[in-house]
Amino acid sequence: MDSPSTSQARLWIVGGYLVVFVASVVEFIGQFTSFNYEGLTTTIAVDITLGPVVAAGSLWTWWWLSQLKVSDGAQRRVIRNGIGGLIVVLIGEGTMSFTTFTSLVTVKSVLDWVLVTYLLMTVGEVAAAIGFAAFLFAMRTVPISPSTPPALEDGDA
Repeated sequence: MDSPSTSQARLWIVGGYLVVFVASVVEFIGQFTSFNYEGLTTTIAVDITLGPVVAAGSLWTWWWLSQLKVSDGAQRRVIRNGIGGLIVVLIGEGTMSFTTFTSLVTVKSVLDWVLVTYLLMTVGEVAAAIGFAAFLFAMRTVPISPSTPPALEDGDA
């Protein structure tokens, strides 16, 4: 199932997650440079630090999972349903990031890195959703396996 359309879909997926990773690094740097270290609690430090770790893990995971090859109809159905769920999740997350971004744009005291973080999150999540939608579409148009012989008809034996 490695066609040009699945390769392009993979680029969208991994590119979207890469943008989300960059957003988490921007947030990490912004958070640590904005705090006075006397007020930094362990909870805040762990939360800030885990953002880039989780984003890097997502990027790494989807790089590998986007290379899945489907060998039969049952696997195709499972992967298709999972990808459909991921599209819904990414559209929801992208919508939440976008609404937060648009509400913060009007606030005069918001730091620029906060706006950049939410804008990058929106772009990355939407790009990954586009990639998964393209991957889903490619799954419908690419044969399961080009090496699979055609099914036998009645009388062919």
